[in-house]
Amino acid sequence: MCLVSFMIVEPEFEESVKQHQEEIKILQEVKKAAHDKKFAYRFLWIDALKERDLMNFFSLSDQTPSLLMISPSKKVYRPFTGAYETPSILEFLDETSKAKGRYFKYTTEPTLSVTGSDQKSE
Repeated sequence: MCLVSFMIVEPEFEESVKQHQEEIKILQEVKKAAHDKKFAYRFLWIDALKERDLMNFFSLSDQTPSLLMISPSKKVYRPFTGAYETPSILEFLDETSKAKGRYFKYTTEPTLSVTGSDQKSE
């Protein structure tokens, strides 16, 4: 299973960079605590500005940061609805490890978009 975090970082804005660093710090704390509890989760963050379609695929709100737990092997996901704080996210992971909460199925494979600005030309 993978915990996916959708965040926004706009390097040209100091406040955005600062906010992003705080969100990454929270993810690092969660990852360490999850590792200490022997949770076998992977962690990933995705740029929400570039991946709105993926957020829509999983019916997430436009509010960021957003989180969801996804199990590609079972083709299910569970959106996180709590506060983006270490204790709340850890509680979410604990519930998920016990198969608590509501999961949603998906049938088609989600994909990341590729935009022209992401491609390098020579």
